[in-house]
Amino acid sequence: MLQRTIYNINLNLKELAIFLGFMIIVAIVVYIMLQKFDIHKKRVAYIGLLTGLSNYQILTLCAITVRLFCVIYTAVTYTDVILLSLAIVLVVDVAYIILNPKKIIFEAINIFAQIIFLYFINVLKSYQLEVSNEMYISQMIIVLTVFIILYAIYFFLKNFEDLIKKTKVIKNESKEGN
Repeated sequence: MLQRTIYNINLNLKELAIFLGFMIIVAIVVYIMLQKFDIHKKRVAYIGLLTGLSNYQILTLCAITVRLFCVIYTAVTYTDVILLSLAIVLVVDVAYIILNPKKIIFEAINIFAQIIFLYFINVLKSYQLEVSNEMYISQMIIVLTVFIILYAIYFFLKNFEDLIKKTKVIKNESKEGN
């Protein structure tokens, strides 16, 4: 089992290096942007949405962010280890459901749809590589990829909105109680 995992990591070493390079570039850009940070700008009001989050809410935000990036990465790239990518998406979604048990039905449907679409995109990519490289298959892959990315972004924004609304309600209740 460990040997297969190491073998799969070696197969995806190029993607992991690209991801690491991308994260380093993002960190540098964020560092440069923070050097020019001014609290009196209007854009800072959006950052205020994230202030005062509890550890629970930070974990929830991390779960939906990781899910979004995993779905986009899996939809855009073709890997032989699609089950590993789908398992990561599933684990993150289950973590989100544990953090928000009230939304279990909504999130279960969301998980099922995302995994089915990602698997279907992978099946089409495999078919394209192994059997036929027709134009209509490429078009179907592009349309499904765009759809799943928009779908994932929509649910990310929906979950983010729910998180922010819950935060603001808690803050307002604590202010009224004092």
